Amino acid sequence: MAQLLKLRLIEGNDDTVELAITRNGAAVPLADADIELLLKTTEYQTDDDAVLLSRDGGEITVTDADAGLAEATLDGSLITADLTWWRCDVIDAGARHTALYGDLEVTNV
Repeated sequence: MAQLLKLRLIEGNDDTVELAITRNGAAVPLADADIELLLKTTEYQTDDDAVLLSRDGGEITVTDADAGLAEATLDGSLITADLTWWRCDVIDAGARHTALYGDLEVTNV
């Protein structure tokens, strides 16, 4: 089951987001999985129009595959005030599962 979490970022700042991927309270093994992090202007924005970070693209690194831990490195130029929603999916053996999602708060300081 996907976990609802609010993510807070500072506009224009480079950031690293730590991801703990679980399903029904247990860590999801990530050794062979791809991970995608989508940043959206609304929850209804299509995935094709969202900012996409991925393990395959090099922006997400698995830090402990057995424990389901990874981190996403976000370039500050991607973090803009119009973003309000985020989602993290795990793709394993061709199946997509949303692991984390929720409101995205971008603060301009």
